[in-house]
Amino acid sequence: IGDVNMNPVKKVPLIISGDEAAVYIDELPEGDDPPPNNNGDQAAAVNNPGGNPNNDGNRNPHRHQINQMLALQSQMLNIRRMMEELRATQDHDRISRTRQYQTLNGNIRRIAIQPARRVAPVGGAAADGAPNVPNVGAALSPNPRTLHLLWEEYQYGIGGRKAARLFTAQERGRVKHKYHRRKVVWTLVSALVRSGLTANVALDRIYQVYGAQATVTTIINRLKRDRKDGTLHPDLTV
Repeated sequence: IGDVNMNPVKKVPLIISGDEAAVYIDELPEGDDPPPNNNGDQAAAVNNPGGNPNNDGNRNPHRHQINQMLALQSQMLNIRRMMEELRATQDHDRISRTRQYQTLNGNIRRIAIQPARRVAPVGGAAADGAPNVPNVGAALSPNPRTLHLLWEEYQYGIGGRKAARLFTAQERGRVKHKYHRRKVVWTLVSALVRSGLTANVALDRIYQVYGAQATVTTIINRLKRDRKDGTLHPDLTV
């Protein structure tokens, strides 16, 4: 049991530090002991053949300074860890800001292509003396350029016209062909809105499925075909 060669146990000096909830334990490598002199160290080696590290004769006189330097090195390693964590946090924040800017730019572009809705009293003149857009009654625009304009026509009316959602059966009959074709888009957007989306998000989703550059006519034709064949895109199903 007393033979150190059977199962030697070696004490290792450690430096323990921490930052908030993190604990860092670093091993301090042992310094090189100076060679023994002809008097005291050799005598200590003879008097202490087991190599007891607690014997003053074998103690490195510079051990205290070495441990101080190693402790400083450990602290530098901790600072390096903190800098790496800070750099990772900064990278994460940068990616998050980039995504937010992309979302903001997308919203701005979507708002830019939306038509402006003019609200003014029917007939007469506006407060600034400029003539109002005449009320042309229950009629549909000849050629809406975007889905946003088509939805504006349904909800509020455009060009002084009555909102398509307020048409009576007789008024729908007068524009039966146009109304029937556009109703495909109006019905789909209304269903998506009832499912929890906003109208703008629903319109953007239709563009994502059929192409951002697709015309209103192309989208209506493809929607009608997909509904007939039962192949409507999953993003547009409710």
